[in-house]
Amino acid sequence: KGDESWTAALDVISDQGDTSLGHPLRGISVAHLATSLREEVLNFGMSCAATIYDIEEPIILRKSGDVRCPRDGQMGSAYIDAISGPNEAGLATLMLSYTWGYSVQDV
Repeated sequence: KGDESWTAALDVISDQGDTSLGHPLRGISVAHLATSLREEVLNFGMSCAATIYDIEEPIILRKSGDVRCPRDGQMGSAYIDAISGPNEAGLATLMLSYTWGYSVQDV
């Protein structure tokens, strides 16, 4: 029964046009990094000089902790699965490599 509920949720998202959810090549858009993530960091009262490590708990985990993972059906997803919209995420065509020590503004 648990599998049915998260599968139904994925169907709803797919019906809304986000067919990349759960896809192994799903990635965060540059637009999300430059706007939405930056706004979340600033709205939390942090500077864009904060590192990815600094924003892990207050932003990344807070956003994804209550989201069911589309791959295993368990609660707690990757950040990429907690964002949606054509300007926020989709199938990746390039890979950006960074470390947790980089600042939000540098990513």
